[in-house]
Amino acid sequence: FRNDVPASVSNLRALTHLDLSTNTLTGALPASLGNMDLLTYLNLSTNYFETVPLPAFLQRLTSLKELSLRDTDLTGMIPYWIEVLKGLVYLDLGDNYLTGTVPAQAFTEMKNLTFVQLSDNGLVGTIPKVFAMMPKLEVLTVGSNSFEALEEGFCAEEEPSLTAPKSVFSGDCDIRSTCFSTCCTNGNCPTDLTENLMRGRDLQWDHTYGYWFSMNERIVYDVRPMIEAGALAQKDSYAQYNMLDFDYGIDDDDDGYVDDDVEDLDDDVLDDDDFFDDDVLDDD
Repeated sequence: FRNDVPASVSNLRALTHLDLSTNTLTGALPASLGNMDLLTYLNLSTNYFETVPLPAFLQRLTSLKELSLRDTDLTGMIPYWIEVLKGLVYLDLGDNYLTGTVPAQAFTEMKNLTFVQLSDNGLVGTIPKVFAMMPKLEVLTVGSNSFEALEEGFCAEEEPSLTAPKSVFSGDCDIRSTCFSTCCTNGNCPTDLTENLMRGRDLQWDHTYGYWFSMNERIVYDVRPMIEAGALAQKDSYAQYNMLDFDYGIDDDDDGYVDDDVEDLDDDVLDDDDFFDDDVLDDD
């Protein structure tokens, strides 16, 4: 896909997962994306969007658990308003042009953060020890930046999750730290540990949902290309838009979804004035 993201995509208000990664999308992201308040997964990585700071409309997506804006030409500082995304499990802002210091205060309430990638930016100052205090953090990549040091006491935190055997904490080798599990030399950061740890999760490496897929999530919309650039497109070259026929067990007979437990229906005919397979409004 190429050109701008149409503002009309926000009309799909029931979406919980939206993946537009690895395309040639350009222009500014429509602010109307901020109206998609059911989104839990948003991946816009590896595109050619307008060079701007982190879009402020994202702070309205307070249901987000996974957000990837890797390689989207972001500039400016990491904003303090990111603190409202308290439910984030995965945050990837790597490979951009972010500058300034990391606002430690903005991350203090993010108790569920498990994967944080800030590598390949222009961030400065110290790496705040708020990350060492996160109980679930398994991956933190901060290499290829201009950090001067870890905040004092970072490695002294009692049993930080980043020191667990399967965790990954990578930074630049010239920052001497006993906390790093691996380090980056001259901008070259090993990625095998990170990718192996994340493989099989509901992330950009493998869109399998697994245990991340909540039974309350009704719709999945994925338009990532599934072929190499320049390859001949086939009928299966793009992920399909599927409504999964699940009985969600939710008694919400007034929300208009297919899992509603609607009773006293007397026909199974698709009528012009009825979205579903019954003519509820015209039955006597």
